[in-house]
This record gives sequence, structure tokens and C-alpha cells, in this order.
Amino acid sequence: ACASALYVLKLAQDALLSGKADIMLASGSCLPEPFFILTGFSAFQALPLPGGTSIPLQAGTSGLTPGEGGAVMVMKRYADAVRDGDRIYGSLLGVRLDNAGTGLPLKPHKASELRTLRDTYSMLGVAPSTVSYVECHATGTPQGDLCELEAMCKLFGAKMPLIGSTKG
Repeated sequence: ACASALYVLKLAQDALLSGKADIMLASGSCLPEPFFILTGFSAFQALPLPGGTSIPLQAGTSGLTPGEGGAVMVMKRYADAVRDGDRIYGSLLGVRLDNAGTGLPLKPHKASELRTLRDTYSMLGVAPSTVSYVECHATGTPQGDLCELEAMCKLFGAKMPLIGSTKG
């Protein structure tokens, strides 16, 4: 659920880097079926309690609020986009997929989260000290958000970048 769009970006990236494609449309949408979402996330105790709120990355959050949305990205290799005179709205250095959990649904693991972050920045050749903004997973669940924030605090230390979440 949470990583579906990331998989689309990874597949598009791989097709571009391998030369199998010169341009890719990467798209994703989320239109969850209410009964499935309510029963599934209730079983995992991931929905806000009655009277609770879902405010990702904030104290007092009590669960996630499922939503709907969609997006499409046109992707090309950077050099090709420059050569073709395309308007470039952003650059994607790379996509890395990993499961930082314990294998249990919605049960994050702090050491795995930190390892995933360190491995990703290393793979991309980016020093964490140069990062100015991080778009977080931020489920709105107290355990998940705390795990993510603690791993970022250990990675970035005193030079914590601005953090946010489109879920907020």
C-alpha cells in the first residue's frame, strides 16, 4: 500500500538506466475500498481511536487516515532531457526499495530504519549533511512516526533537515 508508487518509480528508473526505454510515464493512484481499509487497518490497530486525531509527525497522533490521490510523472534520463530542451521540474537521484520492518504488519524496527537510511544515502553518494528536505513516510501512527523520526535524528544529528509528509 504505502510503497506502491515507489515501486512504479523503481521500475521506470530501471527501464531508463538499462536503455530499454528513453521515456517513461510513472503513475500511481490510490482509491482504497473502504471496507477493506477499515477492517484491515483496524486489525492492525493503525486507525485513530474514537475521538483521536491523525496528524503525522506530531505528538498526540493516534493513527493513520486513509486517503485518495493520484499522480503521473514523465521521466527521462537527465542528460537526454537537457539535450532535448525539456523543462525539468525535478531530478530523481535514484530509488531504493527496502523493508525496514520486523516482518510484522505496521511494526517498524528502529535499527532497520536507520540502516535503510544510511544505505540509501551511501548508494546515492549523498552526504546526509547536504540534505535540506526529507519527504517522510509518516503514517500518523505513534510507533511508526517515532521510529522514523528517531532514525532521522541519529542519521542527521544536529543538522536535521526540514521534514514533511504529503500525508499531513
